[in-house]
Amino acid sequence: MQISSAGIVTFKDDIILKDAATIGVTSSTSAISISSGGVVSADAGVDIDNINIDGTEIDLSSGDLT
Repeated sequence: MQISSAGIVTFKDDIILKDAATIGVTSSTSAISISSGGVVSADAGVDIDNINIDGTEIDLSSGDLT
């Protein structure tokens, strides 16, 4: 493990979290949660390329969703 002077941590192997763990940021301490069964939840939605999944909506910023 390395920690840079800017505070960035680099891991050379796996990162293992406890069951039902959360990964957060200062403004949202539970931004991402991972259940003991492996289900990943994102508190503010998910952006994948040009697809946005948030609550009950799936939005496409460009192109076709097929």
